[in-house]
Amino acid sequence: MSVTTIKVDTELRNRISSAAREHGQTIGDYLDQLVKEARRRERLQAMADSMRANPPGLDYWAEVADVDALTAVPRV
Repeated sequence: MSVTTIKVDTELRNRISSAAREHGQTIGDYLDQLVKEARRRERLQAMADSMRANPPGLDYWAEVADVDALTAVPRV
């Protein structure tokens, strides 16, 4: 893996370094985690937006109820 330099102001670099240290990570690992989490939030938001724009029909909810009934844990 190659390494590169990014230019950020000193105060931002210090905040990133401090946060990474608090999480027991290197700056690179911490930034990687932040990017992965941001991408995941973007995907989930896109999915939520899509579902709001195209809400599932009654047949979908009936199927969900069937699956729920099949996977329900019996109460003892």
